[in-house]
Amino acid sequence: MDNRCKVLKLQIQALADGEIETFDDENLSNIFNHLSNCRECRSQYTATMRLKDTIKVKGDNPPPKEWFEQLEKKRSNKIMRRMGYFLVIIPYILLIGFGLNELFFNSGDNIIVKVSITTIIFGFLILFGITITGRIKELKTDKYKEIMK
Repeated sequence: MDNRCKVLKLQIQALADGEIETFDDENLSNIFNHLSNCRECRSQYTATMRLKDTIKVKGDNPPPKEWFEQLEKKRSNKIMRRMGYFLVIIPYILLIGFGLNELFFNSGDNIIVKVSITTIIFGFLILFGITITGRIKELKTDKYKEIMK
């Protein structure tokens, strides 16, 4: 696939979706010329059109009622999962804070023990933060996030 194919890929997809009113005559002629000369883009276009025809024929039937019920369960499961994460992480943070408070202010332990434990805890927190920020960046750049699982 050359650069021309990459540039026209979205336009060819729009043409397959029937959005030709957004194109002027020159743009349409460029797309059709490219489709007539590029075998790879032409085969992709025809495969897309065949898929659209198949979906159109089979898509006349609405989804069953169970499908909507499962969709609602998935949404509620997502909300419950987020609440669960929140309810697990917050007590851990509170316990770490309480432990550090007890270690530094109510304990007679050696300073080396205090510094070591604090360093380990902050190390875990840094690793956790790096993991979370990496996951957030990955979600923002994931080109497949619009596809349902």
